[in-house]
Amino acid sequence: RQRQMCIRDRVNTCLDDLGSKAIRFPSQSMEYCGCTTDTLISHFSKAEYLILNEKSFIDQQDEMLPVVLKCHNAYQEAVFSASTMD
Repeated sequence: RQRQMCIRDRVNTCLDDLGSKAIRFPSQSMEYCGCTTDTLISHFSKAEYLILNEKSFIDQQDEMLPVVLKCHNAYQEAVFSASTMD
């Protein structure tokens, strides 16, 4: 139960970080945030993740982006596809 709450918190934080993109592309953003959350949870231990969160934004990006690159690329494609349909 606590794990579910933690996952929900991470997904909500991700959606908040996406800002207006999360509003304009809600289903794509939800999919992306679920993907990154699942990927980060499976890649980093809780202790590693907490230590990573203490680092600067740039350092976090440097360590996390390679881990979630597949999610990031899929999100970019989904947003591009959705925006060209407007």
